[in-house]
Amino acid sequence: MRERLGEVKLRELTAGDVQETLDALAGRLSTRSLQITRLCLERAIRHAEVRDLVGRNVAALIKAPAGRAGRPSKSLTLEQAQDLLRAAVGSRPYAYVVLSVTTGLRTEELRALLWNEVDLDLDAGTVAVYRAVRVTADTKTPKSRRVLSLP
Repeated sequence: MRERLGEVKLRELTAGDVQETLDALAGRLSTRSLQITRLCLERAIRHAEVRDLVGRNVAALIKAPAGRAGRPSKSLTLEQAQDLLRAAVGSRPYAYVVLSVTTGLRTEELRALLWNEVDLDLDAGTVAVYRAVRVTADTKTPKSRRVLSLP
């Protein structure tokens, strides 16, 4: 087994080398991280293919192995969510808690909401997320800007 892929000349790299390396990482990385690693290597080798530096893309020939289990969910159970909603009734942050539990909005998104972004009309019932309480005042990702239907 090769210690590091970086020590292998690209023309000498085999699918077995890639598979062995990913298998060795499987104990430390999640399945998704292994998939990303393989895809990154595949793209890099594709650039070498275009420049005729390799005959074939050996990373494209293998599948990433299953990695270690991901972290346990930090989500509330149904019972915990119901207890939280009951406990919040009549309190000042009740609307904040209800929106948080029922929409899954991030706390920094909830804190940045303005009333004109909340439509409580029975026909619409939406909340628009355009910003967050972050250094940049922007949402975590561009796709995080969205309009959600209220339950």
